[in-house]
Amino acid sequence: DLVNNAEVMFETPQTVIPAHRDAGRRADSSEDPLNAIVRWCSVRAKESGDALRDMRLAIKDSVAIAGIPMTLGSATFQDFTPTIDSVVTERLLQAGAQIVATSNLDAFAFSGGADTSDNGWTSNPHDPERSAGGSSGGSAAGLYYHEVIDAAIGCDQGGSIRLPSAWCGVVGLKPTHGLVPYT
Repeated sequence: DLVNNAEVMFETPQTVIPAHRDAGRRADSSEDPLNAIVRWCSVRAKESGDALRDMRLAIKDSVAIAGIPMTLGSATFQDFTPTIDSVVTERLLQAGAQIVATSNLDAFAFSGGADTSDNGWTSNPHDPERSAGGSSGGSAAGLYYHEVIDAAIGCDQGGSIRLPSAWCGVVGLKPTHGLVPYT
């Protein structure tokens, strides 16, 4: 029954924003010492608005970006590539943002700082021996790559944006319930 519900969730009609989509490559430790990035990529809408023009974003590796592999922090999904964009991805692309990376997270976004990602744990930018927090730790720590990332998207149901942002010393915002849908 759980599988059937998952299939229904992904059958929900969604659009794919016409965009240049380069799936890029996995990040390596020489360019990502915090292990904040799962994949460097490039996604930019062919036609878009100006509200976020030239903003370079990292998107948590649990948010669907059509054509870009998504792991959900688990080896189980290493070969999964979404065929649709999430609503937040659609909105960002329509506003002119460029997606440059997917960010690390705890497996299935289930944590509280336990660092359970099959992609390895994300280090805190202030003390690499400490955690960046979970589950959006890669989004928070990735903001320290100023030359590449201007902002990051995470997901928060129980503190998954708020904890990593506090632990990493960046601003995190959990939108009002219902403002940004979970699809």
